[in-house]
Order: sequence, then C-alpha cells, then structure tokens
Amino acid sequence: MDSATKKWPIETRWETHGEIHWRQTFSIATMLCLASLAVSFYDERICQFFVPDRLPSDLQRLIDLSEVMAHGLTVAVILLLIHRVALPVRPLFWWLVACPLAGGIAANLAKSMVSRIRPHKYWELQAAPEGLAHSFVGWLPILESNYLRESWRQSFPSGHTATAFSLAVALSWAFPRGRVIFYFLAGLAGLQRIVSHSHWPSDVFVGAAIGLLAGTLVKAVAVRQAVRMNALG
Repeated sequence: MDSATKKWPIETRWETHGEIHWRQTFSIATMLCLASLAVSFYDERICQFFVPDRLPSDLQRLIDLSEVMAHGLTVAVILLLIHRVALPVRPLFWWLVACPLAGGIAANLAKSMVSRIRPHKYWELQAAPEGLAHSFVGWLPILESNYLRESWRQSFPSGHTATAFSLAVALSWAFPRGRVIFYFLAGLAGLQRIVSHSHWPSDVFVGAAIGLLAGTLVKAVAVRQAVRMNALG
C-alpha cells in the first residue's frame, strides 16, 4: 500500500462525491421555506385531515417506522451499524455523526427563539385560529425557567425532520447511490411528524431546510479539511 493510499484510502469519495453544490442547496432550502410560508395558511386543515385510521394500515405503519431516520437513539444505531459493516467509509465516520448532530442542534436553537404550540396541544387548549400567527405564543422562550420541560410549545421548527434530512445528507455522501431512498425516508419522517400531530406542516418544511443546510455545512468543512490534509501530506 503506497503512502497516498495510507493517507486517504477513500480519497476519491472525498473528492468525487464530496462536491458541495451550495447554490443548489440554498435554492432547495429557500423553496422549502417559501413552501412553509404558503402552507402555514392551511396548517390546521392539513393536520386535521390526518385523523386516526385515515390512512391504510400498511402505509401508516411505513410512515411510523420512518421515524428511525429522525429519532436520536435510532440514528445512533444506524451510524454504529455503518461503522461496523461499511469499512470503506470509516474515515468519514465522525463527520457522518456530526451531520445529524448539527441538524438537531440548529433546530433546537431555532426552537429556543420561537415558541409555538404543537397541534395536539393546540386543540386540547381549544385555541381559536387567528390567521398566520394563531399558534405562535412567544419569543425567546428559552429565557423562561420552565420552557425546557414544556415540550408542547416547542413545535417550531421540527427537530426530528431537521435530524432526518441532515442524516440523509450524511448517508448520501457516504453511499451516493442510495441518496434518493435516503431523502425519501427523510421526507416520510417529516410526514410522520404531521400525521402524529406533533408538528404543523410549516414546522416540517423549515426543519427540512435547516437539516439540509446544517448537513451540507458539515460536509463542506470535512471536505475542506481533507483537501488541506492531503495538501500538507
């Protein structure tokens, strides 16, 4: 094995599949945010459509299972499995871990600035619609002592969706042939948050945008670091 191979056994993966298409990423994220604004006028109507037993049982089960892309524990299991069985991508491992972490942290930072009631709690409180801002109930809730214990008003944006889409960025980077499947599963994870009445549709669109941007940022830093290390030898 020559010195170049010892340094970066998957050098072509960094360089070929490590391209950062910022213009495309920003365009998609912008469209998702605009979609969030447009759909916000129909948030309540869309959520109310998904009453129990509305969807076929097999489809409902598939949507429920897609949460594995978004839940912290199952994301950790997926990444550990990759570490154990996908030896060629081990040099990327900690960067792959950083992608969903960045997505989740970014979404939680956004949550700390805006307080929004989750759909199920909104109906429980029998709140009356007041246009676009009907479910937003405050700014900078993180400054309140009891905020972290009140998940019911941490709806915006969807942290699960942000995690799922940043994980999709990571998996698409490591296994580019599966990127369509990864993003499809991330989309299903976002739909699960709506069907379960945990988030409004507009929360999910913004969460997806945050996940894409956070995951791509981690990838960009990783690729830049790899290029720099190769240059230094």
